[in-house]
Amino acid sequence: MINDIRPVQASNLIVKFADDINLGIKVTDDSDASYMETNNIINWAETNRMKLNYKKTWEMVIRGKITRPLPAPLPMIVRKSWLKILGVTFQENPSMWDMHLDELINDLILSILVFGIEVWGCASYSKYLSQVDQLLKRAYKYGYLMYQVSIVDILNNKDRDLWEKITTDPNHALQVLLPPSRQLELRNRGHEYELPRVRTERFKRVFVNRCLFNFT
Repeated sequence: MINDIRPVQASNLIVKFADDINLGIKVTDDSDASYMETNNIINWAETNRMKLNYKKTWEMVIRGKITRPLPAPLPMIVRKSWLKILGVTFQENPSMWDMHLDELINDLILSILVFGIEVWGCASYSKYLSQVDQLLKRAYKYGYLMYQVSIVDILNNKDRDLWEKITTDPNHALQVLLPPSRQLELRNRGHEYELPRVRTERFKRVFVNRCLFNFT
Protein backbone atom coordinates (compact mmCIF):
# COMPACT_ATOMS: atom_id res chain seq x y z
CA MET A 1 0.00 0.00 0.00
CA ILE A 2 1.39 3.39 1.00
CA ASN A 3 5.00 2.19 1.32
CA ASP A 4 5.26 0.90 -2.26
CA ILE A 5 5.08 4.30 -3.94
CA ARG A 6 8.26 5.65 -5.49
CA PRO A 7 9.07 8.86 -7.38
CA VAL A 8 9.33 8.63 -11.15
CA GLN A 9 12.74 10.31 -11.08
CA ALA A 10 15.24 9.32 -8.42
CA SER A 11 16.27 12.97 -7.98
CA ASN A 12 12.81 13.79 -6.58
CA LEU A 13 11.72 13.00 -3.06
CA ILE A 14 8.62 11.37 -1.59
CA VAL A 15 8.22 11.44 2.19
CA LYS A 16 5.40 9.38 3.69
CA PHE A 17 3.84 9.70 7.16
CA ALA A 18 0.71 7.71 8.04
CA ASP A 19 -1.73 8.55 5.22
CA ASP A 20 0.05 11.77 4.21
CA ILE A 21 2.47 12.12 1.30
CA ASN A 22 4.89 15.00 0.76
CA LEU A 23 6.44 15.36 -2.68
CA GLY A 24 9.60 17.41 -3.20
CA ILE A 25 10.68 18.33 -6.73
CA LYS A 26 13.62 20.37 -7.94
CA VAL A 27 12.53 22.69 -10.74
CA THR A 28 15.09 24.04 -13.19
CA ASP A 29 14.82 26.30 -16.23
CA ASP A 30 14.64 23.35 -18.59
CA SER A 31 12.97 20.74 -16.39
CA ASP A 32 9.76 20.58 -14.33
CA ALA A 33 8.66 17.10 -13.31
CA SER A 34 5.87 18.26 -11.01
CA TYR A 35 3.06 17.31 -13.37
CA MET A 36 4.57 13.89 -14.04
CA GLU A 37 5.20 13.16 -10.36
CA THR A 38 1.72 14.33 -9.36
CA ASN A 39 0.13 12.04 -11.95
CA ASN A 40 2.25 9.22 -10.58
CA ILE A 41 0.70 9.69 -7.13
CA ILE A 42 -2.81 10.01 -8.58
CA ASN A 43 -2.41 6.79 -10.59
CA TRP A 44 -0.94 4.99 -7.59
CA ALA A 45 -3.90 6.03 -5.44
CA GLU A 46 -6.38 4.78 -8.04
CA THR A 47 -4.52 1.47 -8.36
CA ASN A 48 -4.73 0.99 -4.60
CA ARG A 49 -8.40 2.03 -4.56
CA MET A 50 -7.67 5.19 -2.62
CA LYS A 51 -9.06 8.65 -3.25
CA LEU A 52 -7.00 11.80 -2.96
CA ASN A 53 -8.53 14.57 -0.89
CA TYR A 54 -7.93 17.61 -3.08
CA LYS A 55 -9.25 19.89 -0.33
CA LYS A 56 -6.21 18.89 1.70
CA THR A 57 -3.76 18.82 -1.20
CA TRP A 58 -1.64 21.91 -1.78
CA GLU A 59 1.38 23.08 -3.69
CA MET A 60 4.06 25.49 -2.50
CA VAL A 61 6.96 26.80 -4.57
CA ILE A 62 10.04 27.29 -2.38
CA ARG A 63 11.89 30.10 -4.08
CA GLY A 64 13.49 32.46 -1.57
CA LYS A 65 14.23 35.86 -3.12
CA ILE A 66 14.45 34.58 -6.69
CA THR A 67 12.44 36.78 -9.05
CA ARG A 68 12.24 34.43 -12.03
CA PRO A 69 8.72 33.48 -13.20
CA LEU A 70 7.05 30.72 -11.23
CA PRO A 71 6.19 27.42 -12.91
CA ALA A 72 2.60 26.94 -14.01
CA PRO A 73 0.27 25.80 -11.20
CA LEU A 74 -0.84 22.20 -11.12
CA PRO A 75 -4.42 21.38 -12.19
CA MET A 76 -6.93 20.96 -9.32
CA ILE A 77 -4.28 21.78 -6.69
CA VAL A 78 -4.29 25.09 -4.83
CA ARG A 79 -0.95 26.89 -4.62
CA LYS A 80 -0.16 28.43 -1.23
CA SER A 81 2.63 30.61 0.11
CA TRP A 82 2.93 28.47 3.26
CA LEU A 83 2.29 24.91 4.40
CA LYS A 84 2.03 23.31 7.82
CA ILE A 85 3.72 19.90 7.96
CA LEU A 86 3.71 17.89 11.20
CA GLY A 87 3.06 21.03 13.22
CA VAL A 88 5.80 23.13 11.58
CA THR A 89 4.81 26.02 9.31
CA PHE A 90 7.01 26.39 6.23
CA GLN A 91 6.94 29.49 4.05
CA GLU A 92 7.87 29.85 0.39
CA ASN A 93 10.99 31.77 1.43
CA PRO A 94 13.00 29.11 3.33
CA SER A 95 14.78 31.74 5.44
CA MET A 96 11.50 33.08 6.85
CA TRP A 97 9.92 31.55 9.98
CA ASP A 98 7.61 34.43 10.93
CA MET A 99 4.40 32.43 10.70
CA HIS A 100 5.74 29.47 12.66
CA LEU A 101 7.11 31.59 15.49
CA ASP A 102 3.98 33.76 15.59
CA GLU A 103 1.76 30.68 15.93
CA LEU A 104 4.11 29.06 18.42
CA ILE A 105 4.24 32.06 20.75
CA ASN A 106 0.53 32.73 20.31
CA ASP A 107 -0.38 29.14 21.21
CA LEU A 108 2.02 29.04 24.17
CA ILE A 109 0.69 32.25 25.70
CA LEU A 110 -2.99 31.44 25.24
CA SER A 111 -2.70 27.80 26.30
CA ILE A 112 -1.10 28.82 29.60
CA LEU A 113 -3.43 31.74 30.29
CA VAL A 114 -6.69 29.93 29.61
CA PHE A 115 -5.88 26.52 31.10
CA GLY A 116 -8.85 25.40 33.22
CA ILE A 117 -10.71 28.65 32.57
CA GLU A 118 -14.05 26.83 32.77
CA VAL A 119 -13.33 26.47 36.51
CA TRP A 120 -11.74 29.79 37.43
CA GLY A 121 -13.75 31.81 34.89
CA CYS A 122 -16.28 32.46 37.68
CA ALA A 123 -13.83 34.89 39.27
CA SER A 124 -14.79 38.55 39.51
CA TYR A 125 -13.94 40.41 36.31
CA SER A 126 -13.03 43.68 37.99
CA LYS A 127 -10.75 41.97 40.50
CA TYR A 128 -9.23 39.08 38.56
CA LEU A 129 -10.22 38.59 34.91
CA SER A 130 -9.45 42.20 34.05
CA GLN A 131 -5.81 41.50 34.95
CA VAL A 132 -5.70 38.75 32.32
CA ASP A 133 -7.32 41.12 29.82
CA GLN A 134 -4.60 43.69 30.45
CA LEU A 135 -1.93 41.04 29.92
CA LEU A 136 -3.56 39.94 26.64
CA LYS A 137 -3.65 43.55 25.42
CA ARG A 138 0.03 44.03 26.20
CA ALA A 139 0.95 40.74 24.53
CA TYR A 140 -0.87 41.83 21.37
CA LYS A 141 0.65 45.32 21.48
CA TYR A 142 4.20 43.96 21.61
CA GLY A 143 3.61 41.33 18.93
CA TYR A 144 3.40 38.21 21.09
CA LEU A 145 -0.18 37.51 19.97
CA MET A 146 -1.28 37.37 16.33
CA TYR A 147 -4.68 38.91 17.05
CA GLN A 148 -6.37 40.77 19.88
CA VAL A 149 -8.64 38.70 22.09
CA SER A 150 -10.55 39.29 25.29
CA ILE A 151 -10.78 36.93 28.24
CA VAL A 152 -14.59 37.18 28.12
CA ASP A 153 -14.71 35.95 24.51
CA ILE A 154 -12.27 33.15 25.30
CA LEU A 155 -14.37 32.12 28.31
CA ASN A 156 -17.58 32.08 26.28
CA ASN A 157 -16.02 29.93 23.55
CA LYS A 158 -14.51 27.49 26.05
CA ASP A 159 -17.79 27.30 27.95
CA ARG A 160 -19.78 26.58 24.80
CA ASP A 161 -17.37 23.86 23.64
CA LEU A 162 -17.48 22.03 26.98
CA TRP A 163 -21.23 22.60 27.38
CA GLU A 164 -21.94 21.01 24.00
CA LYS A 165 -19.79 18.00 24.89
CA ILE A 166 -21.61 17.51 28.18
CA THR A 167 -25.13 17.94 26.83
CA THR A 168 -24.65 15.80 23.71
CA ASP A 169 -22.85 12.89 25.35
CA PRO A 170 -25.02 10.93 27.81
CA ASN A 171 -21.91 9.19 29.14
CA HIS A 172 -19.99 12.38 29.84
CA ALA A 173 -18.58 12.43 33.37
CA LEU A 174 -20.08 15.87 34.04
CA GLN A 175 -23.64 14.86 33.09
CA VAL A 176 -24.39 14.44 36.81
CA LEU A 177 -24.01 18.22 37.28
CA LEU A 178 -26.91 19.03 34.96
CA PRO A 179 -30.25 20.02 36.53
CA PRO A 180 -33.49 18.19 35.70
CA SER A 181 -35.18 18.77 32.38
CA ARG A 182 -38.05 21.25 32.27
CA GLN A 183 -41.52 19.75 32.64
CA LEU A 184 -43.38 22.68 31.10
CA GLU A 185 -42.53 24.55 27.92
CA LEU A 186 -42.87 28.19 28.93
CA ARG A 187 -40.72 29.61 26.14
CA ASN A 188 -38.10 28.43 23.72
CA ARG A 189 -34.60 28.21 25.15
CA GLY A 190 -31.27 27.01 23.91
CA HIS A 191 -31.47 24.01 26.25
CA GLU A 192 -34.04 21.81 27.98
CA TYR A 193 -32.89 22.23 31.58
CA GLU A 194 -34.49 24.01 34.49
CA LEU A 195 -32.85 27.23 35.61
CA PRO A 196 -31.66 27.04 39.22
CA ARG A 197 -32.55 29.59 41.86
CA VAL A 198 -29.53 31.76 42.47
CA ARG A 199 -29.18 34.31 45.25
CA THR A 200 -25.63 35.45 44.66
CA GLU A 201 -23.64 36.47 41.59
CA ARG A 202 -20.84 34.19 42.70
CA PHE A 203 -23.11 31.14 42.49
CA LYS A 204 -24.51 32.29 39.14
CA ARG A 205 -21.00 32.55 37.68
CA VAL A 206 -19.93 28.93 38.32
CA PHE A 207 -19.57 26.90 35.13
CA VAL A 208 -22.88 25.00 34.92
CA ASN A 209 -25.01 27.93 36.04
CA ARG A 210 -23.07 30.25 33.75
CA CYS A 211 -23.94 28.05 30.79
CA LEU A 212 -27.56 27.59 31.84
CA PHE A 213 -28.14 31.34 31.90
CA ASN A 214 -25.89 32.36 29.00
CA PHE A 215 -26.97 29.72 26.50
CA THR A 216 -30.74 30.06 26.89
